[in-house]
Amino acid sequence: MANGPAATTASRAALLELRQEREVVQQGHDFLDEKRILLARQLLKRLDEYRDARARLEEAETHARQTLAKAIASHGLEYLQLHPPPPLERLELVLGSDSYLGMSLPRAELRLAFADGDAGALAECARAYAGVAGQAAHLAAREAALLRLMADYRRTERRVRALENLILPELRQAERDMEDALEENEQEEAVRVRLFAGGRQLVS
Repeated sequence: MANGPAATTASRAALLELRQEREVVQQGHDFLDEKRILLARQLLKRLDEYRDARARLEEAETHARQTLAKAIASHGLEYLQLHPPPPLERLELVLGSDSYLGMSLPRAELRLAFADGDAGALAECARAYAGVAGQAAHLAAREAALLRLMADYRRTERRVRALENLILPELRQAERDMEDALEENEQEEAVRVRLFAGGRQLVS
């Protein structure tokens, strides 16, 4: 005879309830597994975009250094030092976000406004370094989005693994144990019925 909770609480209604619970957990697992795949694809896509943004930042830095070197060669360092940098009022940080699977993924753009009369070596240097700052802000937002995606991917991965390796196997085992207990109960009941029938025949 089977011993334990399955043997004492086994019933067709309990087995049906257990099967329904396993199906619900299986659906949750399938949903999380699909989410994990989508997150992995999005991570690979945004990683490529991050690498492109980093390359553009390096290009902007190279261009800015070259522009500054030309300005120094043309006007001298002392001349450039006499002129103040563009006022901060001309800088505009534009923040935004993209939504993906319920997450808010940041976007950022840094703009530097120039007056119509801005020209010459100083204006070229300002534009070049504004480009560096803009690319840096863009890259920082890309990195923040990657970190959020990675954190959500790891959480989803842990949940999927827990369902795969712990919860679903336990539910399947409990279902098998209950099926075995029900089968044994039915066999015992059949034996009792035969014994009862045989005893009645002897009495008669």
